[in-house]
Amino acid sequence: MRRIIAIMLNLTCAGLVLYSVSTFFRRSGVGNMQVPGWKCLNFFTIDSNLLAAAGCLVLCGYLLWHPLGELPRWLYAVKLVCAAAVSVTMLTVLFFLGPTQGYGPMFEGVNLHLHLICPLLCILSFLLLEHAGRQPLLLTLLGALPVALYGCIYLVQVVVRSAWQDFYGFNRGGVWPLSMVLMLAAAWAVTLLLWWLNGLCGLTGKG
Repeated sequence: MRRIIAIMLNLTCAGLVLYSVSTFFRRSGVGNMQVPGWKCLNFFTIDSNLLAAAGCLVLCGYLLWHPLGELPRWLYAVKLVCAAAVSVTMLTVLFFLGPTQGYGPMFEGVNLHLHLICPLLCILSFLLLEHAGRQPLLLTLLGALPVALYGCIYLVQVVVRSAWQDFYGFNRGGVWPLSMVLMLAAAWAVTLLLWWLNGLCGLTGKG
């Protein structure tokens, strides 16, 4: 039953992400992401959700051939990174973008899927069902990689080239160095929390 639930949650997450992203190619986005087609990839929201969808599909492929026991470390790491990435997306919306730009645009149309529902599906599936025993603390550093990579691109496109609008407001007042440090620290802190909670839920399940 746990295996079936895990497959259903991961397939639902991946399917909802792919549907939501496809709408940008059929019409312009809504809310705070009113862009057409490939321009949607400029947003970390889209990138993190696509990463999560890929991780969910990889897990589903694994579960088709293996029981839902303890995951191999590589698959655990994949899902940890995916859950951390969409956690950063969701928490940034809830505690930064929502208060500064309004919650209405953040949860309009498919933005509700990408900013809240899909992240929650990925996070809950990881915490409650996808365990791998005790994993090393150093593995949590991987959780900051998506933010670090996107941050470098955002820095070049917004600050260096002025090719993108500063749609996240991370360089408002020229504070991009502080924003970069805070986002990396937040990404690692979120990953640490997910790593700890996953281990705790795994032990509880065994008990």
